Amino acid sequence: KVVAVHILQQLGCDILFQDVDIVWNSKMGIHPLDLFTVNDTAVTSSSYFTDNTGKFDMLFSDDGARNIQFAPYSGNTGFYYVRHNARTKWLFTSLLYVAGDYMGKVKSHQHALMQLVSEHVMQYGLRVKTLSHHPLLLGGSEYHRQYDLIRSAFIQKSNPWLVFHMCWTHSRVQKLAYLKQMGFWRVQPKCEDPILSMKTTTEDFTTSSCCAAEPIVECGYADKPSIIPCPDSPKLDKNAESFWEG
Repeated sequence: KVVAVHILQQLGCDILFQDVDIVWNSKMGIHPLDLFTVNDTAVTSSSYFTDNTGKFDMLFSDDGARNIQFAPYSGNTGFYYVRHNARTKWLFTSLLYVAGDYMGKVKSHQHALMQLVSEHVMQYGLRVKTLSHHPLLLGGSEYHRQYDLIRSAFIQKSNPWLVFHMCWTHSRVQKLAYLKQMGFWRVQPKCEDPILSMKTTTEDFTTSSCCAAEPIVECGYADKPSIIPCPDSPKLDKNAESFWEG
């Protein structure tokens, strides 16, 4: 997450960085980069992000958390857009060579980058905007806190959405469970274990063998949003109501 962005920055590229738990809604018919660039110019008021983003060097999705370590921007570093210029080039060079030890200390890429962003805004004039609670950008905050919004977007299908980021998870096990019960998982079971795929030579782990044509939907937790009822599944949170009964 650090070196890859740094290398592309050095090559003069504008970058849309995405974690692997990002889901795009292809039915919206929008190319991801069209959200941020129009004819190589950052989006204007006529586009989906009506915020005159041409003024900014970086655009972050809203993490939803308001912890002091992410303040004041509260950006999520699993989904952001960065334009190449001298200010952003220096930011990511500093992240790699200056803030690397700090990142290791706090054990959080997001914590380190958001702190460094604040410093570069004040010292070097970096221009940053967080797309706060944008209705097309949904993620862990909405998944765990705004059940009515999740119902309208994924069950009633009355609220359009473009990007869903399955963040706010404590473990890989929970993340996979959430993705599966939301109908976002398209990896065959035999291909879920990355260690197994490296150890065996008898199984086929190519894209054609591992990718499912249709989502693999499985219940994980009764009290978390799902596109199918999961009444017989365990509850993750103590004393929580079932998502389909709430």
